[in-house]
Amino acid sequence: MCEYTKTPKNEEKKTRLLELQDIRFYNSRKKEVKHAHIKARASALEFVAIWYRNQKNGEVNEVVVQRRNHKDLCPVIEWRDLAIRIWSYPGTHLRTTVNTFFDTKNQRFYDIESKHVLAHLRCVVQHRGAKLLGIPIKSVGTHSVRISFAMLMHLNGSNDSTIMKMGRWKSAAFLAYIRSYVDQFGGDSSIIIVKDNGDFITLRK
Repeated sequence: MCEYTKTPKNEEKKTRLLELQDIRFYNSRKKEVKHAHIKARASALEFVAIWYRNQKNGEVNEVVVQRRNHKDLCPVIEWRDLAIRIWSYPGTHLRTTVNTFFDTKNQRFYDIESKHVLAHLRCVVQHRGAKLLGIPIKSVGTHSVRISFAMLMHLNGSNDSTIMKMGRWKSAAFLAYIRSYVDQFGGDSSIIIVKDNGDFITLRK
């Protein structure tokens, strides 16, 4: 979560927080749409490219590109809406970080921190029912997002190289996440996770 949220001093890593300049949008002809035009051309955006300039794994200037999928959870739309929201704030510039939030009522800026994400994740688990999900609330952390991502891609048929690319793993470490979750869910895990019950979505087009 170091790329997206502010972390405590004792957890700070080499990874740098993403800034608006690191989020780039392209149309179907793969021509970049500048941030100044993304609101007016929102429906024309087809790709989003995320520049990870410096990471704890030592990789610099790594780029992950995702295409618009026209589903409920679309990376292009999510990043577009985030960028439009932040650009609506006073004083926003290309170096503004993606975890910026402006409270219009109090006219005050806040940084979205990892502790806020953790609290939200645990609130969702508590709401859905930790017993029903089979996940103790204390076991839920910010890394649960990456674990779930790897598991869902695997169960939806993505190959290892694609999971590594999208999750920015430099080794097969994510396989440990998958094995751990399979052990917890049991042999019918794929059926449980991908069935149409509203709790999960497919990541495959």
